[in-house]
Amino acid sequence: MAILIPSRQLFIDGNWREPVRKTRIPIINPATEQIIGDIPAATAEDVDIAVEAARRALARNGGREWASASGAHRAKYLRAIAVKTIGQAYEDMQTQNQHLLQQVAERDDYNIKVFLLLLLLICLLVSESVKTKQGQSFLLSEKQALAKQLQQVNTSLGSLRLRIVHNEEQNSICGYFTGGREEK
Repeated sequence: MAILIPSRQLFIDGNWREPVRKTRIPIINPATEQIIGDIPAATAEDVDIAVEAARRALARNGGREWASASGAHRAKYLRAIAVKTIGQAYEDMQTQNQHLLQQVAERDDYNIKVFLLLLLLICLLVSESVKTKQGQSFLLSEKQALAKQLQQVNTSLGSLRLRIVHNEEQNSICGYFTGGREEK
């Protein structure tokens, strides 16, 4: 959202008016190259009208009104014009600042939302990482427990095989002795 400069007219003969040719010059923000307002494009015709209005103002009462006015009176009149102009500029600046503050607030809101979203994503990733590590740890402990059980089974199996061999040897010895007596 660009800060817009309020549109102005030419101040001639005590009134705001459009230029004779009704053309305007765009005001471009050099930072963004966006058009932020426009000003009237005064031509020689507009200058002639303004000069003629000034001559008429000075010629009022034979030019005595302004020419005979004291320096203090002239200063007071010019100061009033300056105050009005500065007051208008101040109002314009306030309007522009309100737009700028609104933009900053909107950008801050957006940045806060993005930050919170990123924080949430980081928390989710950390949570998933912790779950994955817990799962890996569980699987590793299960693997170790199964390996230990397998080792115990293999040890028991080896022991049983030795018993079987031992029992077979005893059976064959017993059979030899038993079988030998019967033959004699």
